[in-house]
Amino acid sequence: MKKNVLKGFGYAVTAFLLFLAIRYWPHVEGLLLSLLDGLGILAVGAVLAFIVDIPLSFYERKVFARLPKGRRGFSLAAAILSVLVVVLLVLMIVVPEFIASISLLADMLPSIESSIRSIAEDWGFSERFSAFADMFDDPLRNIAVAFGENFGDTFANAISFVGSTFDALVSGLMATVFAIYILLGKDWLSKGAFRLENAFLSPKHAQAFSHVASVAASIFRRFLVGQCLEAMILGLLSMLGMLLLGIPHAATIGSLIGVTALIPIAGAWIGAIIGAFMILPASPLKALVFLAFLLVLQQLEGNLIYPRVVGSTLGLKGIWVLAAIIVGGKLGGILGMLVAVPLFAVFLVLLDEHMERLEARKEPSAEARSPNPGAS
Repeated sequence: MKKNVLKGFGYAVTAFLLFLAIRYWPHVEGLLLSLLDGLGILAVGAVLAFIVDIPLSFYERKVFARLPKGRRGFSLAAAILSVLVVVLLVLMIVVPEFIASISLLADMLPSIESSIRSIAEDWGFSERFSAFADMFDDPLRNIAVAFGENFGDTFANAISFVGSTFDALVSGLMATVFAIYILLGKDWLSKGAFRLENAFLSPKHAQAFSHVASVAASIFRRFLVGQCLEAMILGLLSMLGMLLLGIPHAATIGSLIGVTALIPIAGAWIGAIIGAFMILPASPLKALVFLAFLLVLQQLEGNLIYPRVVGSTLGLKGIWVLAAIIVGGKLGGILGMLVAVPLFAVFLVLLDEHMERLEARKEPSAEARSPNPGAS
């Protein structure tokens, strides 16, 4: 009787909470969105921790292994410093050249306008082109007029942009701090996760969960290493090809393509578009040659280099790597491309292990059914 009363009381409380959620749904929705934002920051921090843990583990094993105390702190500082140095080097190489190319392209706008105007006059489109061409006569004045006419909207958009940027910076800082806490306390976090598994799961399910997590972590780690190696190869090949073809900004654009190539398949084309704009002021013909060269290199990379490099680190055949990229890109865009290959590798490893267990179970029964040649 008492159990039924408690059960009915639980149903009543659930119904009342559901009524409150429906009645005050705007407030509940805002609360849920805030909760999701907070969980998103934690998820980003966890991803950052997983990435930085790769160089951190290297420093712990190879560089600071003999330190009696403070090995984790020194290794973490060295890992973060290594990541920052790589990012700063890329920015120092790419950003100044990109700004110089944009400045040179801006200086060439009058000659570009004159060439386009003469072509339009030859083809009889001078009247239609005149309104568009006027913007080249005094671009600063036209920008000022447009800004004055839409000052209210522009100011509101600027305030919104500044606020969004500030929120993104704060969220990024909080995610970084959370990642540092994860890395400093990953030992006791691992022990806590082990206790939770044993407390809420049966021994069989706890062992299975630990095995799946271990396989996934190992494969994702190898995927990141293979992705970085493939990006370095593509960046070096781009730089060498540009040097052989006499295309300017070879080191800068090669570095840019290497960084953007961290995004599978599509990343190199992001670098290609930016690189073409950097080459355009120096020589439009060489910009076209660069795009044609990168088209060939991209085909080699997508069908030969990437499946072999990343596939070998994960133990996947090239056909499975391409299949995972295609399906992941269709389902989730760039993010789907990033996670599809390691997820598919995890699935195949677990499937192979399960098939081996099934085959091992069938072997004794098959031997029992086979005829005994020594029997009379």
